[in-house]
Amino acid sequence: MELIPEPGGPGSTDPIPQQWTVSTAHEGVELTFSPSRWTPEIVVGIGMVAFFGYWAAVFLYQWIFGGEQVVVAGVVLFLLLLAGLGSGFYVLDGMLDATTRYDLSTHSLAVTEQSLFRNSKTEIDRAQVTEVMQVVTPPQVAADRETWRTVLTYRSPLDDQPSRIVLAGYSQKESDWLAPLLAHWSGVALRRHRSDH
Repeated sequence: MELIPEPGGPGSTDPIPQQWTVSTAHEGVELTFSPSRWTPEIVVGIGMVAFFGYWAAVFLYQWIFGGEQVVVAGVVLFLLLLAGLGSGFYVLDGMLDATTRYDLSTHSLAVTEQSLFRNSKTEIDRAQVTEVMQVVTPPQVAADRETWRTVLTYRSPLDDQPSRIVLAGYSQKESDWLAPLLAHWSGVALRRHRSDH
């Protein structure tokens, strides 16, 4: 069975969405998702780092060179500033440095998420996959767009209970490319579900 179908066939890889790359791996196919580098989240992350970094530096300078007496409230405020700064770096890490790789072989799907702060790997046996679903969430406000997610359901090898993994990419184009490809690979039905929230 071919892992990646011919262009134009069911689960076609043509065209590959912009944030994805496809390459041949040693035992199968490697799909890699790298998020768009300039999104509203990047602006939020940069803003958080600038804001909390500035005030943490000012606070630290006053603390060391200003002769201010250290009080509990000051320590708590400084820790909150550091937490905000760390959160900003975490957001930037997820947007600038993160990649998600899906290694499809004839027997399994290995999902590897890598960034500066996060590293995880999940292995799913192909025979355990029970469903591939496209979940469409309507916009919450008029200015938003629909969100499309590709969800893979499989039986957990630990307790034989259904488990789900939401794959990267949130546009209809990405889901229309990835979901049929995974359904073809796993040999299970592809369903579409419209979520109300």
